[in-house]
Amino acid sequence: MNDEWGHHARRFALKALNTPLNGRMEYGYESHDFIGLCEEVEGPEVSRSRCDSFVLASKTAHFGFGGGTKTWGYDYPSYDTPTVGSENDTVTVTGPEYVMKVRYNNGPTDPSWKHGLIAAKWYADGSFREEYEWEAEVLAIWIARCGRERRQAMSTTIATS
Repeated sequence: MNDEWGHHARRFALKALNTPLNGRMEYGYESHDFIGLCEEVEGPEVSRSRCDSFVLASKTAHFGFGGGTKTWGYDYPSYDTPTVGSENDTVTVTGPEYVMKVRYNNGPTDPSWKHGLIAAKWYADGSFREEYEWEAEVLAIWIARCGRERRQAMSTTIATS
C-alpha cells in the first residue's frame, strides 16, 4: 500500500461510535489487494495491476444496557478476471443472522460512472435477492455572470435507481 495514502486512510478511519443509549459500534480495517482495477496503459495493450486498499473488515455492535453484541465480517474478492455472478466479483458479509452477498458494477463493459454502485445483493440461503438498474441523467445548471443570467448545460452524470 502507498505509505502516504495508507497513513491517511488509517488516520481518518472511523474506529468507534458511541450511541446515546449506551451502545457502541466498533469498526476494524485491513489491507486488501484488488487485482486489475487499477489499469496501466502500456502501448496498445492494457496491463492489469495490483491495487492495495484499506477496507472495512469487521463491524461490531454493542447494544447498551446488557443488550448483547453482534459482529459482521466482510470478505472481498480480488476481482481478478471477474466473471459476473461468480465468487470472484462478490463481496461476502457474514452477519449474526445471515450471510449476504453483494455484487458491484465493475466490469469493462460498465460505464465508469457505474463502478462501485450495487448491481445485486442476496442472502446466501436464497431467501432474498434484489437487483439494481442504474440510469444516467443530464443536469442543467443556471450560472449568473456579469449581472446577466446565462444558461449553461453541463453534461453531469448522476446515478438513479
